[in-house]
Amino acid sequence: MDPLSWLEISRGALQHNVATIRKRLKPETSLLAVVKANAYGHGMHVVAQCIADHVDWLGVDSLDEALALHNAGITLPILIMGFTPHSRADEVVQHGFRQVIFDKESAARLSEQAAAQDSTAAVHVKIETGTYRLGVAYQNAVAFLRDLHALPNLKVEGIYTHFATAEDTADDSYFRLQRSRFAKVQAALEREGLEVPYQHMAASAAAMVTPAAQGSLVRFGIGLYGLWPSLDTQIAMTERAVRPLALQPAMRWKTRIVHMQDVARGETVGYGRTYRTRRDSVIAVIPVGYSDGYDRKLSNVGEVAIRGRLAAVVGRVMMNMTLIDVTDVPGIQVGDEATLLGPEIPAENIATHVGTINYEIVSRINPALPRIAVP
Repeated sequence: MDPLSWLEISRGALQHNVATIRKRLKPETSLLAVVKANAYGHGMHVVAQCIADHVDWLGVDSLDEALALHNAGITLPILIMGFTPHSRADEVVQHGFRQVIFDKESAARLSEQAAAQDSTAAVHVKIETGTYRLGVAYQNAVAFLRDLHALPNLKVEGIYTHFATAEDTADDSYFRLQRSRFAKVQAALEREGLEVPYQHMAASAAAMVTPAAQGSLVRFGIGLYGLWPSLDTQIAMTERAVRPLALQPAMRWKTRIVHMQDVARGETVGYGRTYRTRRDSVIAVIPVGYSDGYDRKLSNVGEVAIRGRLAAVVGRVMMNMTLIDVTDVPGIQVGDEATLLGPEIPAENIATHVGTINYEIVSRINPALPRIAVP
C-alpha cells in the first residue's frame, strides 16, 4: 500500500494519555475510553487495539460501532451511549453490550429479548440534569429506575449524567448545579435501597479539573487523543494544577506532493483567482481537499509542514486538491511528505482558522483514509 494521504496514530501517545489520566483517578475508578465517531477521527479499530489492555471499558455511539469492535475481536465491555432502534434490541442482548436508555419502551424491549434469550440485559440510565439532550429528567429518575428494577432479565448496571459546562473553569456554577441534581438522584436511590454499581458523571474535562466528580467510572474522550477539551481546561491543568497534566497528541495527518510548477510573479492560482503571486514562486499540489475533511475555510490561511518548514496554502482548497507555496522550502521534490496536522500544526490552530473546535477538525477527517498505528 502506498497511500497519497494517511493518518499516523501513535500507540505510545494513546497509552501515555491513558496512564496520565489513570494517575488522577482513585484505584477503584474504572476508565472508559470513548471511541465513538471513528475514535474522534483517529480510527476506531486502530485505537481500540492500541489501548485494549490499558482501559476497562469502551464507549461508542451506536450498535453498529459496537458490532464493529466485537467483530474485530475486542472483548472489553462496550457501552452504547446513543439510541438503538427498538427492533435491534435482540442484537444488544445477544452480544452482551451495555445499552444507555432513557425511555420505558427501550427497557421493555431489552427485557423481553433478554428473557427470550435466557439472558440478562445490562443498562445504564442517562439522567438529564441540564444539558437537555437524551435523558430521564432528574425529577422523574427515581420512579423510572424503580420501574426498571421490576422488569425481568434487566439489570440497571449504571446511571450517569453529562455536564454542559465542565470545560468552563472560570464559572463553575452551572456545573455545580448539575452535580447537585445528580447527587439528589443518588441519595434517593440509596434511601430506597436500589443498588446501581456504576454511577458516573465525568468526561475528560471534569475528570481532569474536578476529582470529586469522577464517581465510579470516568468517560475519557477527547483527552485520550491528546487534545484538550478547551483552552480553559488546558490552562487550569498546566498552570494552576498542583500536578500539571501533559497530554500527547496521537495523530499526524500526512500527504505527499504530487506535482510542482513555477509560477511567475503576478499570476493567479486556483478557482476564483483568489491568490496572486507576489514573486516568482514554486507552487506544489497535494492530493487532499475538503472531501477528505481538509476545510475549505483554510483557503489562503492554512499551512502545511514540509522538510521542517511551514508552507502556506494558496488559493482555494478544492474537493481533492490543495495548492501550497513551497518557494522557500530547500530541496523540495515531488513525492516529499507534507504534514497537514500534527505537533507542528496542532488541531487547535486549524480550528482557530476555521472557526470551530479541535473535536470537529479531527472527527470529520474522511474515514476512508488509512489509519496506521505507529510507535
